[in-house]
Amino acid sequence: MAAKNCSVCGAAFTWLARLGGDADDLVCKACEGEGVEKLEMIAGDARSASVFPDLVARFDSAAAEFRVPAASAAAIRVRLLENIFNAALQKERVSHTDMIELAGLVQKYQPYSGDVAGLRAAAGRLNRRVLIDTWNHTDPHRVECSGLMLQDGEVCRWEEPARLYEQRTRREYVGASHGVSFPLTRGIRYRVGAWKGTPIDTAYLSDCGQGTLHVTSERVCFTGSQQSAAVPWDKVINVAVYSDGFAIHRTGAKKPTVIQVCHTDLTLEILALVSPSKND
Repeated sequence: MAAKNCSVCGAAFTWLARLGGDADDLVCKACEGEGVEKLEMIAGDARSASVFPDLVARFDSAAAEFRVPAASAAAIRVRLLENIFNAALQKERVSHTDMIELAGLVQKYQPYSGDVAGLRAAAGRLNRRVLIDTWNHTDPHRVECSGLMLQDGEVCRWEEPARLYEQRTRREYVGASHGVSFPLTRGIRYRVGAWKGTPIDTAYLSDCGQGTLHVTSERVCFTGSQQSAAVPWDKVINVAVYSDGFAIHRTGAKKPTVIQVCHTDLTLEILALVSPSKND
């Protein structure tokens, strides 16, 4: 059997490594372990990094230098990107140039990240942050509206998956009965009296189904298979914010329109950008 050397450190493989087939990858176990450790360190550095694209370049360079197997590198890269996106979102200010480069990372790597919920969520938030930043630097965002008939001159600025809830009231009576009873025959009694109860109304949210939130120049709309809703901007009194959505209170309506979204803070920024008060 011909002798082989590690392509990273140059050390010769032992006869046991050659017999087990480890030498076929041309990287010894020590170098493979060192490479994985280096990639893990770079991914960890991303949690507090200020220059994001350099981390990706360091990661790719280390993966190539130590010939880390593609499957191992891909799994660590998911953590690297998730840490990068979350670090960018936590920064109070990210330059417009960095935003564009981060958007490029999303486009380049997200299709290869697999079904990873954390990375998808972070990338989605970052995509919106990039959109908002670009919006503030150039022209307002515009989308081809789907599922909503636009009025003359109306422009759709934003769409995203959402869920509609309707505020309803459930009435219950709390009280007790009063009176006397007397026997008629064995096992049967006749009761004379009255039941006095106090009505208690409890408000709750009824799920009206999944659909699409549309933010246009004229309205905030929801279209769904079960129910739809539209609130013109000139009817909006205020917007109440929740951890997973918001409620729009409007003139002439006793109950608010409650909409659940994935990233409330970013959706509210978009609402603020589109509202007439922002563009007056």
